[in-house]
Amino acid sequence: MASSMVSPLAAKGSDTVWDLSCDACYKNEAQFYCEGCSKCNCENCVILHNQLQ
Repeated sequence: MASSMVSPLAAKGSDTVWDLSCDACYKNEAQFYCEGCSKCNCENCVILHNQLQ
């Protein structure tokens, strides 16, 4: 299995209207994208996501 495939997203726009929301918690703006599972994660959820990989 490949190591962490998470890469930062280049999100632009308002800080109140997000381009992408986190697929795990739906509370925060997604800042990372996992190519392995095709999910977007926020800064908090990506830590847990990497532990499961």
